[in-house]
Amino acid sequence: MVEIKSQENNTVKLPNNIRQVGTPGEKIKIYIEDYVMTYLNQITGEKPAEQKMALLLGEKVQKENTDIYFISAAMAVVPVEWKEDQFKLSSDEWAALYDRIDQYFKNKHILGWFLSRPGQAASADGQIEKIHTDNFRDKGNLFYTSDPLDREDAFYLYENGHLFRQHGYYIYYDRNEDMQNYMIEIRQENHIEEHGTPGFQNRLSEKKNDHRIKREALVRKKKRNMKWIPQAAVLLLILAVVGIKRNLPGAVVPTGRQMIGNGETESTAGAAETSEHLDLVESIVQQAEQSVSGKESQESVDKADTEEDTAERGQENDTEQKGEQQETSAEETEVMVGAYKSYIVKEGDTLLKISRNYYQDAAHVEEIRQLNQIEDPDYIYPGMVLRLP
Repeated sequence: MVEIKSQENNTVKLPNNIRQVGTPGEKIKIYIEDYVMTYLNQITGEKPAEQKMALLLGEKVQKENTDIYFISAAMAVVPVEWKEDQFKLSSDEWAALYDRIDQYFKNKHILGWFLSRPGQAASADGQIEKIHTDNFRDKGNLFYTSDPLDREDAFYLYENGHLFRQHGYYIYYDRNEDMQNYMIEIRQENHIEEHGTPGFQNRLSEKKNDHRIKREALVRKKKRNMKWIPQAAVLLLILAVVGIKRNLPGAVVPTGRQMIGNGETESTAGAAETSEHLDLVESIVQQAEQSVSGKESQESVDKADTEEDTAERGQENDTEQKGEQQETSAEETEVMVGAYKSYIVKEGDTLLKISRNYYQDAAHVEEIRQLNQIEDPDYIYPGMVLRLP
């Protein structure tokens, strides 16, 4: 770092080991330390399809007519009430954040904030301007955003109620022990959460089991509905036979009696006809029962196969959760099944990412979700088999 003094007698340390990104302006210069960039890439890379937010910390100095921002730290923030592109930090949340800043980054100031926006090409619209106005108007002028799916990023400067895009910035390299220590402690906290109780792994396992149980219940319901189809067909066939018999010339009265003139006599012909009719019905019923019995046997075999496949998939998922992650190429995870492609979900996959990879757009997310009967589009897991339209 090279030290110089500004007109306000503030010491300005200009980095001597830097990398330029884009074309920075003359009146606004933004320097962001490499460990900070690494940290931001880590928190966005865990789940690229989800938004992540962080505070940008450091110092601002002025040299002649140039405002210089040095971003030397970043700290992840999860607002209590947060919807996509919508949140407002409460006074209690700000108090907790200031305590955390004082714990890890003493003498550093809030310069602005960071927000990942998947699929938005590093843009900043009116909703983002509203968030900045509501939360950071008196705290920091910088807004940094990235699109982890398209790998685009940009800095914005807040002036007169609007965010103006900057055309470049600098990445500088320093020891930055404060940021290193913070990243180590956060990694340890996440490790404890992942291996604790209930913990991350247990919650993930519970969600997987819930998803599997719902799918199996839906399959059983469909099979139960299908089981009544042959029985209903038999009933309709019996009714049709009875109706035909009754409408044929010389059909008999069901009681076995026949009216002749003014008297009533026994009809041996009617009895014979009735006997033949009952034999026919009995034969049809027996055939139907055999058909239903055969279907039930086949369903039992299918159910056993399904349970075996589920158990195998569960073992594979458990192996993946213990850290044995393997990257699978597109050729290995994609198989033609009938009129659909079968895709095996990998670590880090989302419906949005899969749709963009295979169709180059996000319009197929809903179609994939409906085709695979997925209730929560944000919940898929490694090893899960999806059908692609």
